Amino acid sequence: WLYSQLDRLIFESQISTDMFLSRNPTIDPNKLGIVHTSIVVPENTVPVDVRKEFNISETSTVAMFHGRLDPEKGIDTLMDAVEQIKEKDFKLVLIGKGSDEYTEHLKASVKSKGIAEKIIFAGFRHPVLPYVAGADFGILASTVREGCPLSPQEYMSQGHPVVVTNNGGQREYVEDGHNGLLVEPGNAKQLAEAMGRLIDDTQLRQKLGQQAKTDFDDHLNYEHYYAKICRIYKN
Repeated sequence: WLYSQLDRLIFESQISTDMFLSRNPTIDPNKLGIVHTSIVVPENTVPVDVRKEFNISETSTVAMFHGRLDPEKGIDTLMDAVEQIKEKDFKLVLIGKGSDEYTEHLKASVKSKGIAEKIIFAGFRHPVLPYVAGADFGILASTVREGCPLSPQEYMSQGHPVVVTNNGGQREYVEDGHNGLLVEPGNAKQLAEAMGRLIDDTQLRQKLGQQAKTDFDDHLNYEHYYAKICRIYKN
């Protein structure tokens, strides 16, 4: 009955649409549409000097994760990946909070892996976009399928490449070797290799980052999202 009352049902990604259709709902498929969710990027965003704030060497590459510190975000896999490349010159800044229990687990894991000097627990930061702007590349290692995660778009909007897992809606706008790097969820070896490539190759970072910014501005930014929603209502 509910579906019969709707003129349009909008999903945030193809993966969300496919999941919905897999349950064989009684709805006309012509009523379905997809509009990737987006972010508003303030025009006056000033990058935070992340290196200065966290006492990071100018020669070190700054990798960053921001979001909920939670097992679903693949943080344990990320720690395993860092352990595999701990001899490289980089720092990983973790922005966000989790439960006290999980945070203590992470800190114990970092200590046992001998990577304490590589990890910076920055805690909650608001607004976060200036910190994103101050990084060299971003990471989303989610082990669960997210419909359309926004954190990769935040890095892209600032001209930074992202390393993301290929199991969610992010694979619909992050293309491996084009504007970022894709890895299998839970695969620490692949994640370490992808991070290592961006740490070692400044030109690759710049190339992927420039394309990420172009793609965000071309079809992912909030103006495009808003225009697509308006067209749906007008039609």
